[in-house]
Amino acid sequence: MNNSEYHRTLYRLTRHYIENVMLERKLSITPYLQPNYKIGQFQTLNEIYDHLLNHARNRGSGSGGVNNIFGENGDTSTEKQKERYQQVRELLCDFDPRAIAAQWDIYKLFAALQKRPFQLREPTVPCYSFCRTIISGAQYLRKFDTAKAFYDHFEPLGTKLGDEGEKRAQQELSWAISGYGSALPLDFLKELGFTNFVKPDVHTMDICHRLDLARSNTDGQGTIKAMKQIALDAGETPYSLDRMFWLVGSGNFWDLPEVPVEITTWARQKHNQKRSAPERRTKFIAFIQQETMTLE
Repeated sequence: MNNSEYHRTLYRLTRHYIENVMLERKLSITPYLQPNYKIGQFQTLNEIYDHLLNHARNRGSGSGGVNNIFGENGDTSTEKQKERYQQVRELLCDFDPRAIAAQWDIYKLFAALQKRPFQLREPTVPCYSFCRTIISGAQYLRKFDTAKAFYDHFEPLGTKLGDEGEKRAQQELSWAISGYGSALPLDFLKELGFTNFVKPDVHTMDICHRLDLARSNTDGQGTIKAMKQIALDAGETPYSLDRMFWLVGSGNFWDLPEVPVEITTWARQKHNQKRSAPERRTKFIAFIQQETMTLE
């Protein structure tokens, strides 16, 4: 088969593997293949800023300590975390980027966090980094007049083939927002509804490399190009392919309103062990290789 046929087959087999092998036909993954929000859904910069801070928690190491101090407002958050989130929201001017940039700098913010109700004594490195994200994120977003201006700025980048759009978005956001690095900017944008963006991570890069689609398991730009071309040939969004590769690697079938919680709980118990991620990817690669050889 030619490259386009292989890409279409790979997309189809990936979905088949997740639904029929991993999930034993107990769950359709359709709800997982859509971003959390649609382009334009947030009407204010305050909402986009809130989203920006939420994604800063995805840095991994130290995220639990950050959530305990700064709160969180997710479905699985504790009541204490939700209460603290509201307190931080009040401190940060209802998440208004312009007001935050005008009122706070890193020193004033630390001074405020040392008082009640926060009483932060000795900030850890993750907490210090998160505070820098709070300040620099507000300074970045205040340059946009409206939420629409923000969406209009990034939408053309997401439609570019190859990795050019991702490169420009990565550079702009990673330079402007302290602590965002190279991966979080794309995670931030794709979950806002920019479905042509993909985020290279340990799962997607390893899968693309072992399927001979990227040069190495650290080839982020090659992974972006490969996933966008596969999705284009399959007539699907790059976001959906990114999400499927991530589900294979992470095994994290989180709770969704439209999915019975007993099924998602079963799926996580069966697959969501971090130490087993390399084995999950290996099994998937073997399945794809065997199935595509059969079809040739």
